[in-house]
Amino acid sequence: MKIKIIKKESLLFALFIIMMSIAAFANILLYMSLSLLVVVFIYINFNKVHSSSIIIPKIAITLLLFQNFSIGIGAHYGGNFSSSLSFITQVPTIFIVISYTAIILNSSIKKLDIIFLIYAGLCLVFSFVGNGNITARITYLRNFLIFYMAFSIGKYYLNSKTKVDEFIRFFLQLSIIAVLFGTIGIILGKTFYQAMGVLEVYKAKQYMAYRDGLPGNFMTIFFGIWVNRFASLYYDPVNFSYFMALSCLVAYISKKNALFIIFCLCEILTFGKGGILILCLTLVCIITQRLFSKYNAKIIRMLIIVCAIFGIIVLVYIIQTHFSDDFGTYNHFYGMMTGLDAVKKNPLGHGLGTAGNLIKTAETSRQEISETGLINMAYQIGVMGTTLFCYIFLSTAKGAFKQFKITKEKVCLMCSFLSIVLLIVSIYQENTYTPQCIVPYMLLIGGAANYGLQTVRGQ
Repeated sequence: MKIKIIKKESLLFALFIIMMSIAAFANILLYMSLSLLVVVFIYINFNKVHSSSIIIPKIAITLLLFQNFSIGIGAHYGGNFSSSLSFITQVPTIFIVISYTAIILNSSIKKLDIIFLIYAGLCLVFSFVGNGNITARITYLRNFLIFYMAFSIGKYYLNSKTKVDEFIRFFLQLSIIAVLFGTIGIILGKTFYQAMGVLEVYKAKQYMAYRDGLPGNFMTIFFGIWVNRFASLYYDPVNFSYFMALSCLVAYISKKNALFIIFCLCEILTFGKGGILILCLTLVCIITQRLFSKYNAKIIRMLIIVCAIFGIIVLVYIIQTHFSDDFGTYNHFYGMMTGLDAVKKNPLGHGLGTAGNLIKTAETSRQEISETGLINMAYQIGVMGTTLFCYIFLSTAKGAFKQFKITKEKVCLMCSFLSIVLLIVSIYQENTYTPQCIVPYMLLIGGAANYGLQTVRGQ
């Protein structure tokens, strides 16, 4: 019976990947395929058969991992270079929004849900403020809201230890596939990635910087030497470093030592500073907590957080002072400084799409507030909106921490720290809040809030 379910799930995942590739093959097929996908998404989410199934979070993570691969394959072999391909990159977001809507309509609304809806309304108001372009406004609206939708999906569907464990096994399987694909890419280089349609994906995004036949972010400077990066199915080494960091952490708590070593090597090869920071900080938190577990949990937790923040400040100072050119970190720190100055001048906010990596403008003050997620957010939706965001974001860890006190399980311990670590890293890295980066973490954090439970959904 279980094998039949796995086969059905695999066929469904393959169908979605194929449909996204068909949509990318030619513009005439794009809107028809996307419309069909939306209909299928609505059916799956509102069908009572799947109301207690973990297939929803599985679909979300699969769509995120394979979206650029699907677009690349379809566009490359269909000869499609249209900018309309960028619509297909929103397929995972569409699925998550539909799933979250289904949850809101089918379950009781909690206090945190109400606070999030107030925050979402505030972000919507800011989407009409300022003079940012429409694409940037929509993108940042998505980035600032998607985290809680993913958390809600995880909490709703991964509502027991059994389901969380199954999701972890599924995530590890996807990670192995991603590592195999990325390894082939590192070995064969640009020939392989060009055949997989990476150029079509980036041209659809109107990306302009290329180096040696591949997008510029496929290489980085390390101690003055240009090196290739591990991009895998994401076609983006920066975002993939986040996926790989979670793969390392999940392998660690699952005691998959061989996988942990392999994943860590791949994580290093991404040269993604955001993902590497998440991995290192979370591991330090987990190990420290376990070493001092006999002491008061709350005191140790606060001590770990304070030490982590202090350690980051020291590390940032050392890197910025001595190695900023070697690690390519200058833009991140410069963005922090200019962003803080701009926020001080107008703490009420400038509107969505008025700063960040997406903004290409002659206004220096706007262009330079990039590479930093939290400060960029404060510039756009103001200090009040950002404070509300931080409250919601950190509150997602409460459930995992409560379950850790009950179960003493590593997954709950890890997830109780992840929200804090992600928030800290977002000060440095803007990509943190993009769907490909944040959604896998929030799905698992949501599930960890139910880890010790064997109850039905909604309790």
